[in-house]
Amino acid sequence: MVPMPLKLSVFGAERAGDIMEAYPEIENWVITGHSLGGSMAARFAYRHQGEVQALVLWEGYPSATDDLSNAEMFSMSIFSTSDGLTTPQDIDESRHLLPENANWVPLEGGNHAQFGWYGDKPGHNPALISHE
Repeated sequence: MVPMPLKLSVFGAERAGDIMEAYPEIENWVITGHSLGGSMAARFAYRHQGEVQALVLWEGYPSATDDLSNAEMFSMSIFSTSDGLTTPQDIDESRHLLPENANWVPLEGGNHAQFGWYGDKPGHNPALISHE
């Protein structure tokens, strides 16, 4: 995990590039993020197409300005069906922003906080499944 200013990826979306520079021997890169971190991971993948081979989103989706629909990379969206922040509708409405062959993985009964195990916050729906 790459440390972010104020623990918010929106203030350090390009920091993944520093990691890539530090390890030039690595040929294949995957970037991932949760919620807003997923949106920032998508932004990085959009800006660095050809350098990033895969994008995995956890309760996140690209912004409309980061359209990856024509990107040649593996992409996956893992999302909860009981989330109150990133709703299944949000995920559905963003499908056109990822490649046609993207993988969509619903976690039936999961909620937003279970991706990070940081506890419930305002706006979270209760989880219908356990952390395990």
